Amino acid sequence: MMKKGQRKNTKLNWREDLEKTRRQKKRADEMAAKAVQKAEMLAERQEEAENVGIISIVRELELTPEELADFLMGKPGAVEEKTQQEEQRDEE
Repeated sequence: MMKKGQRKNTKLNWREDLEKTRRQKKRADEMAAKAVQKAEMLAERQEEAENVGIISIVRELELTPEELADFLMGKPGAVEEKTQQEEQRDEE
């Protein structure tokens, strides 16, 4: 048989468990929000690094804006013509 004191402890325990669970959930929610923020920041960093890489490659090609537009649209000759001009300069 259960004693009166044991019933109270059981009642107190479930309340304590409930409060503990609420605190844990709150902490988990906060950690999840921080993880989302970190993932967003890392995605921005990745995009920036990709953009820097693209800009570096475009600058190396030394294309005019018009030549770059032609190249991106798939028109033949934009990069090849520039490469041939550079090769001719190197031979001179």
